[in-house]
Amino acid sequence: MSGNGPSTTQLTPNSQSVCTMTSTSATVAFQIQPTDAPYWTPTVTTAFVSVSNPTVKGTGVVTFDVGLTVTLNPQQGGGFVVLASGPITDSGSIYNLQGQVVGTYTPA
Repeated sequence: MSGNGPSTTQLTPNSQSVCTMTSTSATVAFQIQPTDAPYWTPTVTTAFVSVSNPTVKGTGVVTFDVGLTVTLNPQQGGGFVVLASGPITDSGSIYNLQGQVVGTYTPA
């Protein structure tokens, strides 16, 4: 979950996120396994630090629900942490993420 390359985080039994970061932004691909097809790919930046999912996205197995939010949290020294919060429904069970770290950027 740390470093500056893409980081993959298991979110629910059948979903994951892949976070790709630059020095000023992060893009998070919310994917359903095993195909790893992205269903929602928001971007947050140092100027636009939070974005919420406006509509349900996914399949009959996993849905990334309305209100799922990605936040870029600036850290001292110019880095940041990317957090995911909100509901994901997986196989009929609702998982409510609460500040799940999906990526960390540290300046070189």
